[in-house]
Amino acid sequence: MENDPLAKFRAKPINSSTTKLDTSDGLLEYEAFGTADRPPPHFQIRNTKSPTYSPSYHSLVYIAYNELFGDDMVLNFSSMLVRVTGKNLQPIADAIERHKCTFIRDFNPDFFRPPTDANAPFIEKIELVVKENLSQKQ
Repeated sequence: MENDPLAKFRAKPINSSTTKLDTSDGLLEYEAFGTADRPPPHFQIRNTKSPTYSPSYHSLVYIAYNELFGDDMVLNFSSMLVRVTGKNLQPIADAIERHKCTFIRDFNPDFFRPPTDANAPFIEKIELVVKENLSQKQ
């Protein structure tokens, strides 16, 4: 329908990845994180060496980060801890605090081309520690 007054309210198809493939070298453009204007209920932790996790913002207890250097960040969820190390992480921390972050992703040279902007956020490593259920007796 060309003149659909409700078009802006209809669900849009989910795009599984925001990265773009460059056929010249077969590598993807690296993006450390993505954002959306409308806060998503979850955001993805895309680690190239482990499964993708999608915790809810509701389970985010707190975020701790190095505000001055932007090289370290810890996300404390009710079920896991996520440690992110890299460079220029302040914009990522800001997006997470505002619940605007849709994903974070670590860099892997086997899949991604290094960013050309030295000031762009760059995630070197994502470490996940799943918390044990403390209510269970051992």
